[in-house]
Amino acid sequence: MERLKKRKMSSKCSNMKNQNKLMTVMEGGLSSRMQVMESLSDFTDAYESVLRACEELEAYYENIKDSRKLGAVSKELDAIEEDFSEVEGIVKGYLSGTSRSSAGDQRSD
Repeated sequence: MERLKKRKMSSKCSNMKNQNKLMTVMEGGLSSRMQVMESLSDFTDAYESVLRACEELEAYYENIKDSRKLGAVSKELDAIEEDFSEVEGIVKGYLSGTSRSSAGDQRSD
């Protein structure tokens, strides 16, 4: 169980680090699509790692029939998924704005 908790905590830290990196890359609107896509890929990988870690912990708590801890992990997982969806929406908006400005730049030439 301790190994599972440590894995979850480590993956959550990596997820947050990659989320912050992604937001920093988009800050100011000066980064290329490629830079944003690379940061998004890293963030998505970290997010998937968190999901796996939480799912393993949920399976463990389900196996030992600890419904209180199972509920806590499920609630935490819901919050993580909500954060991911929010960041994903921000990135999509950034990328669609980038492609529009690129198209506009090409037309004005």
